[in-house]
Amino acid sequence: YLLCLLGGLLPFARVSYAAGSGPSVPGSPSLVVYRPKFVERSTQDGAFVISTGQEAELLLYGENFTNETTLWLTNKLSCFEGEPGGELHSLGQLHVSSEDGKRAKITFPALNILGEYHFCLSDIEASQSAVLQGNGEDPTLKLVIADGGSSSESPLLPLPANIVLLLVLILLSGTFSGLNLGLMSLDPTTLKLVMESGSGRQKIYAKLIYRVRRYGNYLLCTLLLGNVLVNNTLTILLDSVLGSGLYAVIASTVAIVIFGEIVPQAICSRHALTIGAYTIWLTYIFMALTFPLSFPISLILHFILGKEIGAVYTRNELLGLLKVTEDHHGIGKDEVQIISGALKFKEKTAEDVMTNFEYVYCLDIQSVLDFRTIREIYDSGFSRIPVYEETKSNIVGVLYAKDLAFVDPDDEMPLKQVLNFYNRELTSVYNDTKLDELLEQFAGGQCHLAVVNIVVQEGSGDPQLQVVGVVTLEDIVEEILQLEIVDETDRIMDNRSQKPRQRNQVDVGGFMGDSPRDRPHMSSQQRLAVYQFLSSSVEAFKSGKILPGILRRLLLQDVVRQYTQEEIQARNVTLYRINIPTSSFTLVLEGHVEVEVGKEGMKFEAGPFHHFGVQALELADSGSGDYVPDFTVRPVSDCVLLMISCNQYLDARKATKFQKTKDQESPAASLFSNHTSPLSSRVEGSVSAPGKLVNGRASRSGTSVKSVPKRLRMGGRQSDREESHRLLLEEDEEDEQVLPSALMSPSSSDGGSSARVTVVEVEMYGVDGGRAEDSSTEPLPDETPHSAADYTPL
Repeated sequence: YLLCLLGGLLPFARVSYAAGSGPSVPGSPSLVVYRPKFVERSTQDGAFVISTGQEAELLLYGENFTNETTLWLTNKLSCFEGEPGGELHSLGQLHVSSEDGKRAKITFPALNILGEYHFCLSDIEASQSAVLQGNGEDPTLKLVIADGGSSSESPLLPLPANIVLLLVLILLSGTFSGLNLGLMSLDPTTLKLVMESGSGRQKIYAKLIYRVRRYGNYLLCTLLLGNVLVNNTLTILLDSVLGSGLYAVIASTVAIVIFGEIVPQAICSRHALTIGAYTIWLTYIFMALTFPLSFPISLILHFILGKEIGAVYTRNELLGLLKVTEDHHGIGKDEVQIISGALKFKEKTAEDVMTNFEYVYCLDIQSVLDFRTIREIYDSGFSRIPVYEETKSNIVGVLYAKDLAFVDPDDEMPLKQVLNFYNRELTSVYNDTKLDELLEQFAGGQCHLAVVNIVVQEGSGDPQLQVVGVVTLEDIVEEILQLEIVDETDRIMDNRSQKPRQRNQVDVGGFMGDSPRDRPHMSSQQRLAVYQFLSSSVEAFKSGKILPGILRRLLLQDVVRQYTQEEIQARNVTLYRINIPTSSFTLVLEGHVEVEVGKEGMKFEAGPFHHFGVQALELADSGSGDYVPDFTVRPVSDCVLLMISCNQYLDARKATKFQKTKDQESPAASLFSNHTSPLSSRVEGSVSAPGKLVNGRASRSGTSVKSVPKRLRMGGRQSDREESHRLLLEEDEEDEQVLPSALMSPSSSDGGSSARVTVVEVEMYGVDGGRAEDSSTEPLPDETPHSAADYTPL
C-alpha cells in the first residue's frame, strides 16, 4: 500500500531542481524550480505536459525575481531570437508573490505550438538579455506542449481493449471484495454445522468451501492481494484512458466503491454459501498465482495470531441468539422455552424450585393409618409424604402412597410400623445444590423427593441444619420445560404461588360409615341449635332457599370438622386465605378462630356461631363464579366447625326445588308435604312394580313423621301385593321415625297422569322380618295402570 501511495503521489510531489547556467552578473534572476498549477501529467523524464491551447498558471521558485522580470520559451538551447530554426516566445512579466523575490507566478497563455521548450529569464522585455535556465541539461526545467492534452507517450492498448479490460477489472474487484466478506464470514465451525444439519445442496456447497476455508490466513491474504492488485491496475488503466490523473482517481473511486465493494458485499453477505461454491475455481487459481507472496504472510499470521477457532457461543449467547432470531428460525415458542430451560437449569439451585416447607403436607410418625388419615393422604394428592417426629422440622422418613395398598384402615396400623417395613431412603440436599447434580441423584434410582436444608448459625454455637422445603423430580422437569405440570391429583397449580386448582375429586367419605369414631358429629341439642340459627339468621338457609326437612337432613351429613391444637400447628390449618378462591361455608361451633382483614392486617378473634363464606354459597347458587375472600381465617384453639361445601349446598337446593315441584304436580304428595325429605333413608327390599318391594336392599326416599302407628300405610297397587315385605324404618336421635318412600311417581314422560295409590297395612314384627296385611284400596281419578319403568323414586 505504501509503494502504491507513493507512486500515486509522485506526480504531485515531483519538483525539479537544477542549477541554471546563472548569469555572469550578480543579482540577475535565476529559476530553480517550477510547477504548473492544476497540471498533473508529466513525461517519464520529469517534464510537465501542457495541452495546446490550454491556459495554465505557472508557479516559479528561484532568486532575484522582480515584477520587470520576463519569462521566455525557447525550443533551442539558446535564448537569441536570431538562432536558425529557433523559436522564442515571451510569456510576459512575472508577478512576484514574496518580498524576498524568491516566489513568482505567471499565466501561461494558450499557445498553438508543439514540442519541448526551455525557459529563459531577462530583467527587461528585450530578448537580448535573456539567459537560458539550466543550460538545457536538467529535464525538469523543460515544458512539453502536446496536441490536445495527450501525453507524449502513446497508450499501451487501443481504446476498445482498454474499455474491455476496465470492465473485467471491475468485475474481478467486486468478486474479490464479495468473496472476502462471504468466505471469511463462513468460519469452519459454521461450515461443519451446515455439513451436519443442512439440506442436501447446502451440504455440498459447505464441503467445497471448507476445503479452502480451513486455511483461513492463506485465503485471506490471497483475496486481499488480488483485490489490491486489481484496484491499482484499474486506476492506472483509467489514467491512460482519461488522460488526467485527477479524473482517473475520481472515476476509479466511484467504480470501486459502487461496483467493487457495496454491491458485491451486499449480495455475498446473504448468499455467501452459494456464490462461494460457484466461484471456488477462481479462488483456487488466485491462491496458486499469489502463493509466493500470500503463503509466507499467512504463516507469519498463523505464528502470531494462532489457529483460527471459529464461532463459539456461550450458554447465554446461545440463549440470546434464540431470542433475537425467533422471527426467522422457525422454532416454536414452546420449543424456545424448553431450550431456554435446558440451557439455564444448570445455573439454578434447589432453593429456586423447591416448595417452601410451610406448604408441605407432612405426617406425624405417631399417626395411625385409620380411614381418616388415609383419606387425608388421598385428599392431599401427593404420592410421597414426608414423615416427621416430634417437630415438623425433624423429617425422619418418607411414606409412599402406594405403600398403603395393603393397609386395611380398620386395622388402624401405626404409621411407624409401615415406615419401618418399607424402609424408604430419605434424600437430603443443601439449598445451594445445583439442579444438574440433583437430577443425577434422582436418575440414579434414589427417592424422587429430597428435603432441602440450610445451614443456620445461631450465636456462638455450632451450625445447625434447618429444613426449608422439599424438591421433587417434577420440579426439575418443570424448570427444564418452563411449564407447570398439573396432573389429575394436584390440588394447586404452582408450588410457588399455591394457586388452588379446580378439580373433580371423588368423595371417598361414603366409605367412612356413620361411626362416631370415624368422624366428628353434633349432638341432638347442637344440631337443633344450629338448625334454628341457620334457618333464622343466615339467608342462604332460610325456608325460602332450603326446606326445613332438607336442612335437618343436611346437618346429618359429613359437615362437622374438628381440629386439635397439635393438628393445627402441625398442618398449619388455614380455613380461608386472602385472595385465594374458596368453595365452602364455615360456622364456628366450639373454640375460636383468628380473622385477619385487609391490607393493614387487622386481627380479631371470633367465637361460636360466627360464620364465614356465605357469599361462596350464593355465588355457586347463581353460577357467578368463585368467591375470593378479602380476609384470612385460622383456628387458634381446639375447635369444632360446621363446614358445608358448595356441592352439598347445591344438592340441597336441587332437592328443595324437586320437592316443591312434586308438591305442585302430584296430589298424592300433599299427604307428605310437610314431612317429606328427599334425602336418602334406607328401605330393605327392591321394587319390582310401583309400591311393591321384594327381596334385597335398596335406598329410597323416606318421610319423617312424629308418630308412627304399628300399622303403617304405604302406596302401591292392590294387584302388585306380595306375601312378604321387609321394611327398615330409621329412627334418628330425636326419636323421629322415618317413613320409607316406596311410593313411586310416574316419570316426566308420563305427561302428568296421576297414579292410583293403594294403602297397605304393614304390621312390624321386628328388625329381621315382618308381615304385611292388605287393607282397603283408595283409588285416585286416574285408573290407568303403570309399569315399573314409568316411575322414578321421590
